[in-house]
Amino acid sequence: MIDLNPSDIELSFMLSQLCFHYVGKRFQGEILKISEKFQEILADDLHDYYVNEMRKSNYGSRMAQMMRINNLIQKEVYKHREKMDLARIFEVFCVEVSHPDLFL
Repeated sequence: MIDLNPSDIELSFMLSQLCFHYVGKRFQGEILKISEKFQEILADDLHDYYVNEMRKSNYGSRMAQMMRINNLIQKEVYKHREKMDLARIFEVFCVEVSHPDLFL
């Protein structure tokens, strides 16, 4: 991520792509179609950003780096989700918080 040094636009794209991918995969059906449409719009907007504002016509390697980072994040989310599902099933939770007063 440090080597990539993403702009605010790229960070927004990455976060949005993560969110829409997760929602679409989790809820399927009509929600999946809507999230895919949003992802298409975001991809088109990012293309316009690269071509018109950044004056880059060849940005494929940058996109590949961004998607590689997003894929790593998605893998971590799903890995932790499996553990959380097991914790819920067996009612085993051990949570430490920095400010416990917030949860009273």
